[in-house]
This record gives sequence, structure tokens and C-alpha cells, in this order.
Amino acid sequence: MNYSVKNVKTFRGHDGDGFNATLYRDGKKIALVDDDARGGEFRYEWLDRDADKVDITVKGYNGKDFTRKGTPEEKMFSDLAHSQTFQMNGMKEPMTKNMDIVVDELINAHLEEKQLKRWCRTKTVVRLKGAKKGSYATYASKYDERMKQFLATKEDIEEVINERFAA
Repeated sequence: MNYSVKNVKTFRGHDGDGFNATLYRDGKKIALVDDDARGGEFRYEWLDRDADKVDITVKGYNGKDFTRKGTPEEKMFSDLAHSQTFQMNGMKEPMTKNMDIVVDELINAHLEEKQLKRWCRTKTVVRLKGAKKGSYATYASKYDERMKQFLATKEDIEEVINERFAA
């Protein structure tokens, strides 16, 4: 299963940045997602809301399982999210992800991709060896054959981002 987001609209909200987006599974629209930037969980409008409800079991913050009713698409996404873990600074044990964390990762990846495409229209964008995730360097010149030859002489370039978007 491959999840992605489209139609991402960001805005400045009461308590930070919010968004509206459409969640897709394998290219099929499955939900509308909203973060109103007022704190709290994201809101989901599952497009299969008329389907028979199914049990969704997740682990609560107290470590105990609890079950609730939801749509089949919601269950698939919830199961995927809760099967993933991440390590938080200062925590001994890995934390289990939830749907909001996975959507947040999808939104951030989408916005980063959009920014990189924008930069690549007028600049050469590279990822340097050893650079932190999401860290890029830019050259003011457009990426062309001359710039490609110049970059070939550089040993510290891990990836030329412009090549991701080459037609």
C-alpha cells in the first residue's frame, strides 16, 4: 500500500500553521484531512463513510489496547500507522506512530518536494555527502550541461536534485 497526499493547502492559524489535504491510497482518494492549527488531533473525513463499520484496535497512551468503530479505509491506514515506530530523543523505548504522525510526514515530504521543484526551475540544487536529511545546497545557475560538467568535478555531492525532475 502506498499512501500520498495531494491538494495540500497550508495556512497560518491561531496556534501555528495548518493545512487541508486529500489522502490517497494507491492513487485512490480515500479521505480529506484537516489541521485547523488550534491544537489537538487532525480531522479526517473518510470517503467510505457509508461502508459497514469495522473494529479498529489501537494502543492507548497508557499502553492498553482499546477498540473503536471506523471505516475500512480508516482501519487500513490506522493499522499501517500503528505498525510503525520512531525513536524520540530522551526516550528509552521506541514510540508507536499514529495516523496524525504519518499524515504529518506525508505533508512535510509533499511540501519539501514542491519547494525543491520550485528551486530547480531557476537554480541547481544538490545534496552534499553527510548533510542532514532535508538539507540542500544551491548554485545560482540553472542546471544545464555546463553545470553538470562542473558538478562532476566535485567529490562532496551526493545527489543532484534537479535530476529527479528532469523531463
